[in-house]
Amino acid sequence: MKLTDRDKQLVIWLPALVVIIGYFWLMASAPHARIKRLEQQISRAVEKAPRPLDLAGAEANIIQLKRDLVASEADAAKMKANLANLAGVSGNPIQANVAEKVAALLSQHHLVLVEEIPVAAQSATLPAALQRLAAQSQKSLGASGAGFWQVKLTGNYADMADALDDLASSELRAIPAILNMAEGPQPATKLWTLVLWM
Repeated sequence: MKLTDRDKQLVIWLPALVVIIGYFWLMASAPHARIKRLEQQISRAVEKAPRPLDLAGAEANIIQLKRDLVASEADAAKMKANLANLAGVSGNPIQANVAEKVAALLSQHHLVLVEEIPVAAQSATLPAALQRLAAQSQKSLGASGAGFWQVKLTGNYADMADALDDLASSELRAIPAILNMAEGPQPATKLWTLVLWM
């Protein structure tokens, strides 16, 4: 069978066309696969993306947490101010003046002042719990914060009881923390050691 010119051209071009199509198919498959992966990633991201309602809820939670933080800070400042007022700082008389007023109150009840000194936070005079309280007070309020004072005096039971009652009802910011009794210089009197937090 004799091939015509048309058949000869088809025999030449048809394999070339198949080779070209195969080449483009192979070359285009990698980008198509990448495009498909990217489309899948986009669809997953769209599914996981927060909805406007979720964003509004998260913003509301953040606003509420900020309000709670501000309220907590205000409460902490108020507690610190109250502690400072109780300790005799923040515009009130300093500890030494409070100690003088306490000594004057005690002497009104026929108690004789022997000694009045500040007690260091780590003093062996204080039990461990009071040492921790003094250290915490100094940490929170600084050097002008609450501290312990030791007052030694002599007197009888009734005078000391009356003096402590008077101290409790007074406006002085002095809280009895420790009270010790020993034999006094005279048979009717005792030596009292009173540790006050002020």
